[in-house]
Amino acid sequence: MSSSSKIVDDLMLRLNQIYCLSLPLLPLTGWPAAVVTLWNKVVDWLPGEPPPPQTVVVEGTWKPFGSGNFVFEDLRINIYRD
Repeated sequence: MSSSSKIVDDLMLRLNQIYCLSLPLLPLTGWPAAVVTLWNKVVDWLPGEPPPPQTVVVEGTWKPFGSGNFVFEDLRINIYRD
C-alpha cells in the first residue's frame, strides 16, 4: 500500500466528518477480526474527490467469517444522500 492509498477506515472517518455520523473506526476493539480486516482494505477513493453520493470500490476479496470458502468479491460501498 502506498502512502497515498486510503483504506475503508479513512473513508468512514471522512463520512463522520462530513455528515456528523458515528461510524465505527479502527482499532474496533472487541469487533470480530474479519471486520477489522475489512476496515483495513484499500479503497479507490481519495479525499480530494467530489463529495458523495458515489460508489467506492474496495480492493480485493473479503472473508466475512475469517476462514472457510465463503468470500465476497467486487465489494463496493455505496454512499447516498437524501
